[in-house]
Amino acid sequence: MKWEDSEVLLGHAFSYNKPSAEHLQEEYLKAVPFLCMDEKYALRWELEKEHRSHEDEWQKARLENLEQKQVITELLARQERLERLADALAEIPEVAAKLKEHAR
Repeated sequence: MKWEDSEVLLGHAFSYNKPSAEHLQEEYLKAVPFLCMDEKYALRWELEKEHRSHEDEWQKARLENLEQKQVITELLARQERLERLADALAEIPEVAAKLKEHAR
């Protein structure tokens, strides 16, 4: 908790900084595990912190997975276009030979 926030909560601060009640509550709740003697608050805080960390990692992994799926989809579309182009190029000698026959 910032020193200025704790001063506001104690009623000591007369500064231009006027944090919102929600901000002060969030900061206070973050400090509760360190203010209490009961170990369960510290353990709960640690567990929530760990949970947020794992959730962030999961979100990053999910985003990477979606990006990889998009890249794979784009690569498959390119491969399909290249295969059609290769088929078209393979037909050129055959079409050229037919044109020569018709020109005679």
